[in-house]
Amino acid sequence: MPLPAAGNIGRDVGATGFHDEGDPMKYLLPLALLAATLPSWAAQPDVLPVKQIGLELARDIAMNAVEACRKDGYNVSAVV
Repeated sequence: MPLPAAGNIGRDVGATGFHDEGDPMKYLLPLALLAATLPSWAAQPDVLPVKQIGLELARDIAMNAVEACRKDGYNVSAVV
């Protein structure tokens, strides 16, 4: 059996005397999966979620906030 090369001393060497890299699918499969998902990430539109409430509800929220602060002695304004 030939001696392993100097760079392989102390490593797990195969029957050929060279470092056994293992199954290439171990590295290629995750890279292929990552490459397959990249287009879907790039294709997502730039959309901001918008939450809307009615005018009456907005007025009620603002008025209740202002009245609660007035009871505590604060003069404030509220924006919804």
